[in-house]
Amino acid sequence: FAQGMQSRRSDILYKLQDNADQIFRLPKAHFIPNFPCLKVLEIVKMLGIKDTGTVSPCLTIWYPLRFKNMKVNMRKPFLNWCPHRQILKAALWGKASLADGFVWCRGPKMNVQRWKVSAVMPGSIAWAATICMFLLSLDGKFPGNGIGHTSKINYYDVFCAYKWVLVVKWTDLHIQQIICKMNAFIFGKSGLTSNQPKTGAIKDLSAEIDATLAAM
Repeated sequence: FAQGMQSRRSDILYKLQDNADQIFRLPKAHFIPNFPCLKVLEIVKMLGIKDTGTVSPCLTIWYPLRFKNMKVNMRKPFLNWCPHRQILKAALWGKASLADGFVWCRGPKMNVQRWKVSAVMPGSIAWAATICMFLLSLDGKFPGNGIGHTSKINYYDVFCAYKWVLVVKWTDLHIQQIICKMNAFIFGKSGLTSNQPKTGAIKDLSAEIDATLAAM
């Protein structure tokens, strides 16, 4: 996972980092390398961090930005899908797609055509959610071993946790509503047709995933 993110997707990660200000609607200066982002009140609120004075503050994968109005409600995670849609749209259509009113008018093939993507899936949403956490973290570069050098976040475990919850709850009404909105935003203006194929499950579980599913 980590090696693939660094090699085959490193260009995408760089572009997302360079345009994090548009994704989160915050000043670009907050996302320059080595910037003390945990001194920015908005980012601290997004992550729900209490111990900002420590080198590696304690983070939960279900931080406030994951939820509607940044109010944690474990029955309905992922309701704040806006950062995820921005991340996926930029990854698939290029950074120009983050501009208001973007419409693709033919030309060089984008990743969405190269990869033949026409709808969001548990893996793509989980990837976007993981990248969202990375962009807000203290880690300036995606780690080679999957564990943040500064944040100590295990990004592979985070990805698996998000994907598991999405797979298990894929047919739930609020998840389906999110899927429809994301598909319309990412693919609706491109002329592509969004299909929602059935998915299988992944195996790894953790106490936090079980608690989330129990709450839902």
